[in-house]
Amino acid sequence: MVSLFPTDKKRYVQFALREKYYIFCIVDNQNAFWTFFRLAKLVFLSCQASVNWRVWLFVERCGMKVLVVDDEVTLADALGELFRRNKIIADVVYDGEDGYYYAQKGDYDVIVLDVMMPRMDGFEVVSRLRKNKCTVPVLMLTAKDEVSSRVKGLDCGADDYLTKPFASEELLARVRALSRRQSEMVFDSISYGDLTLSTANYTLSCGQKTVSLGAKEYEIMKMLLSNPTQVIGKEAIISKVWGLDCDITENNVEAYMSFLRKKMYFIGSKMTIMTKRLLGYYLETEK
Repeated sequence: MVSLFPTDKKRYVQFALREKYYIFCIVDNQNAFWTFFRLAKLVFLSCQASVNWRVWLFVERCGMKVLVVDDEVTLADALGELFRRNKIIADVVYDGEDGYYYAQKGDYDVIVLDVMMPRMDGFEVVSRLRKNKCTVPVLMLTAKDEVSSRVKGLDCGADDYLTKPFASEELLARVRALSRRQSEMVFDSISYGDLTLSTANYTLSCGQKTVSLGAKEYEIMKMLLSNPTQVIGKEAIISKVWGLDCDITENNVEAYMSFLRKKMYFIGSKMTIMTKRLLGYYLETEK
């Protein structure tokens, strides 16, 4: 058995060569999932010539991912366990600063955020996230059943509010609703730094200059601009832009990144696409 990822993860992909070899992988994020899936696919293709080897592929895709931020450790851990029992991946942190850091770096579908916390309260966390173009839905938790508190949270950028104590079923329903709402949102444009991507006519703009993008270039740029602080893996890009059953290689992704860098330079953008070795790509201002 070859363990590619820590074996205490909740979500998994199992690929078995039944006759002689077994490879077992457990993942909880899309980049790791697609990396392993394509590895399994390559192994499968390489083994087809051997009649003695039979291949079994079992896949469970990653589900919703939630960040829980609450300084009440017992409650935070209980919420994390509640989500996991309902097949929702959950990261749990216990103060506002850690919550802000995780929210910026992680790929979450919903953030469950307490209001009163040390180091940085929930209002400041959600306000900073919105200022930094983080559009992940935020559900705020509070022990105060005051209209002024709810109004302040919503004005700071929160999407929903829940007063403690609350029923587990209601929390889960609200999280699912926010996740659906996020997936259905459509924007006329996506902006980050000095770049603006038009979703209507597939153009990329910087100031007064505009350049047209091809369909694949548009999808890649949309992923980068929608997750500006995150490193996006090549496998995630391939699966999103080309699809699972394509024959595209990582070299094709690198070629498209080169095309996009040239177009960004053409319109005078100070942004560029950076490469983090063995991990993927992200946007950064050129120095």
